[in-house]
Amino acid sequence: MINHRLLKAVIKGETIARPQEDITQQMAERRRLNRMAERDVGDWLYARFLNDKAGTNTRFAAEIIDVSRGGMRVRLVDNGAIAFIPAPFLHAVRDELVCSQENGTVQIKGETVYKVTDVIDVTIAEVRMETRSIIARPAV
Repeated sequence: MINHRLLKAVIKGETIARPQEDITQQMAERRRLNRMAERDVGDWLYARFLNDKAGTNTRFAAEIIDVSRGGMRVRLVDNGAIAFIPAPFLHAVRDELVCSQENGTVQIKGETVYKVTDVIDVTIAEVRMETRSIIARPAV
């Protein structure tokens, strides 16, 4: 309603008082809470949808969207779900594995194997319904 009133005043060439600070803060907080709720519901729906695929050989195309010390996050191309691939699923020997968040790369024995924006095939290893998290592994 505030935006509507402001637009109406601008169109009519009228001046209008600036919205009160507490109202704008309340609106920003509600927008933030709505975004969080939407993300939580989305994560829950993805987890429910993929739960029966966990532990199977069903392959999904996934784009690497983030690399961290603990592994990498991927977005499933077909449905947009976010999954995490832990570093031990990438390579068994931790000393030979370098996950660089700064470069967005995963190196094994000094050779870049994965990088952000690569599209790889993954399988769903586990779906944790209590945390709504999807754990994947690269398809072999």
